[in-house]
Amino acid sequence: MQIRKRNGYRFRLGDNSTESQHQLFQKAIEEVVGAYRSGKKVAFHCGGGKGRTGTVAAGTLLALGAAKNLEDAESKAKDIRPVIDISLFNVRH
Repeated sequence: MQIRKRNGYRFRLGDNSTESQHQLFQKAIEEVVGAYRSGKKVAFHCGGGKGRTGTVAAGTLLALGAAKNLEDAESKAKDIRPVIDISLFNVRH
């Protein structure tokens, strides 16, 4: 589900979603990458700031070519926010 919110988008990732996690994360990452590439300021967060935020951050770094692989992307995201834990969403499989 995507909800437009103040010059941006709000994605409901996880709780009570009817779409698959994979589809939701992919949409969120595509929006972040598209906004970044078009010169817009980008910010994203989740309730705890570690699972969903970390997953979108790592996916964004991969999509932008700023990380070599998932482990590198997670490490770079953790350099900014050490509590990130992408394993919460089982994205390694």
